[in-house]
Amino acid sequence: MSVHNKLPAHWSKRKAVIVIDKDDLPHLQMEDDGSILLNKEVSVLTHPLDENDKIIQNIIGSGLDAPGDMLLQNPYYPNQYEVLDKAPQQFALQRYLIFSTLCGHLGAKEVIIEEVEKRTSSRVQQLKVEGKIGIGSGNITGQKEDLESMLRKMTLSHDFTGGKPNIEKAKAWLRRTRLINDVEMFTLIEMRENQDNPVKTRKMTLDLSDETKQLFKVIGGLVIPQYLTTIKGSYEKVVSEKTEYKLIVTVNF
Repeated sequence: MSVHNKLPAHWSKRKAVIVIDKDDLPHLQMEDDGSILLNKEVSVLTHPLDENDKIIQNIIGSGLDAPGDMLLQNPYYPNQYEVLDKAPQQFALQRYLIFSTLCGHLGAKEVIIEEVEKRTSSRVQQLKVEGKIGIGSGNITGQKEDLESMLRKMTLSHDFTGGKPNIEKAKAWLRRTRLINDVEMFTLIEMRENQDNPVKTRKMTLDLSDETKQLFKVIGGLVIPQYLTTIKGSYEKVVSEKTEYKLIVTVNF
């Protein structure tokens, strides 16, 4: 655990960050049961912040520096963060965008989302979709506004002209985003690398929450003090819901 006005350099020591005022630190030290202050993967960030620190600059630039928030580390870009209650959806979107970029490196012509699923501890929501990502349109079957909102964020300018796969660039992209060990993505690279019989169409189920679930294991045992009311409310809601996202997609090359 680190308590300072800047964050540790090594990513493993700041997977979760609790932002408080410096004057509140004695209160936290008095009430904490050790799950926060003795946790080697959690940092406590105290105001005023060290604005010369590059990671702090990212946090301030994203408007995430308010005292009384818990932030989760982006599993694909460890110097970036998201506020706790938005993290499950934002990280799922990030993972999809990484996948879409990978498809571009592999010479894809289009990525078609066929179905999106949101699973929590209490229910499962599914939406079936017809339409190409990047076109800005598509027919959505269902009335789940939160999933529709997520799909709209995915409907960005991802229309590809198609081309030859750049295998080395694709592998470098997965290393950069810390997904080189992802079986589905790496298998797609290998299938495109086989120039004797390259894949032309691939239907896949993408788990968009795999790395986020690992983050939840880090914070799952925290006991948030009562006086941190905003954090405690968000924490209990997010941890109990256990939100996960999946996509069924077809990639055409």
